[in-house]
Amino acid sequence: MIKVSVIVPVYNVEPYLKRCMDCLINQSLKDIEVICIDDFSTDNSLTILKEYSAKSSIFKIIELEKNQGAAVARNIGLEISTGEYLAFVDPDDAIDLNYFEDLYKKAKETNADIVKCQMKLISKNGNITEGCVSEKVKKFGLYAFTSEWQTALYKHSLLTDNYIKFVPSIIKSQDSVFLNDVLLCANSIELIDTVSYYYYKRDGSLNSKKILLKNIYSAICAKSLILENINKSNLYDNDFKNYIYLYNFHITAYLEKYYQNDTEEAHVFCIKKFIESYDNCKYKQALDKNFKYKNLLPLIKKHMILDIVKVLNRYTSYREFQFYNEYKFLEQIFSVKKYKDLDNTFKVLCLLGLKFCLNSENKGQNLQR
Repeated sequence: MIKVSVIVPVYNVEPYLKRCMDCLINQSLKDIEVICIDDFSTDNSLTILKEYSAKSSIFKIIELEKNQGAAVARNIGLEISTGEYLAFVDPDDAIDLNYFEDLYKKAKETNADIVKCQMKLISKNGNITEGCVSEKVKKFGLYAFTSEWQTALYKHSLLTDNYIKFVPSIIKSQDSVFLNDVLLCANSIELIDTVSYYYYKRDGSLNSKKILLKNIYSAICAKSLILENINKSNLYDNDFKNYIYLYNFHITAYLEKYYQNDTEEAHVFCIKKFIESYDNCKYKQALDKNFKYKNLLPLIKKHMILDIVKVLNRYTSYREFQFYNEYKFLEQIFSVKKYKDLDNTFKVLCLLGLKFCLNSENKGQNLQR
């Protein structure tokens, strides 16, 4: 019996593909199938896949006759997979050689719907950051698993019984929609403490500081669909606390995406969708109580889109907006606060109300407004 089906969508990843394939062909768990869907690559990706298929019978290669996107490719993998558990590996990432063995062992011991390991993120300049989602799951439970979706095994029956698939109409962020749908149906998650999945950030990632307008639209539409699905679920009736937790988490993320494109078109669209999702919340009073940025609430309630845009445009980044809106009173007198992303560390010195950036690019810059 196949214990784990591994689904790998492949499109023009020739420089990275052998690294990934080497990790898969040398796994300590042997009862796996690796379903590679070539999404009409125009480089040598398909040739590399065929080389590995000739080396081992664990590989199943599917060739698409036209490019259809990662969501379609993954759905094809889901349809033909036969494993007891499912895993998803991106072709430009890497995993430890005992990755599936460790996850599967934990899954069998606990009968969990989801088993997750920890992740390391490697930026394009070589900086390494350890993911923090597992720690959040330890503290807050299942519904804190809102990203790092590749780092887990999923019980096959969980997806098939609930008809969970990827949404092809969402060009980017379909993984976030998928993970949310899984959480709304899952009963349990287990963690292993080892760092076994290595995510390599490349240019064009949705985590980049500035991204294309079409990708912003897709990310925002994904958030809208996530919140819509939360409302359609029974979470509000069965677990009100986590309904508010998830709703607040995802609606706040609109503001982070706001700063990833500088066009007025993107800003207005983002805020329109933000207000729409706010209006659809089933219990606004509880949402307001837990909302991070209460200074925006009067404008949100009155649908004052351009006024919200003016407020947000006072800040140059989401971190700066977050800093000015979340700092405690005593911290505004004297403190040093650190923010961290894949590429740099952002420090702010606060002295008697004056705030100075201490990062390498803008060292000494006065941030006071």
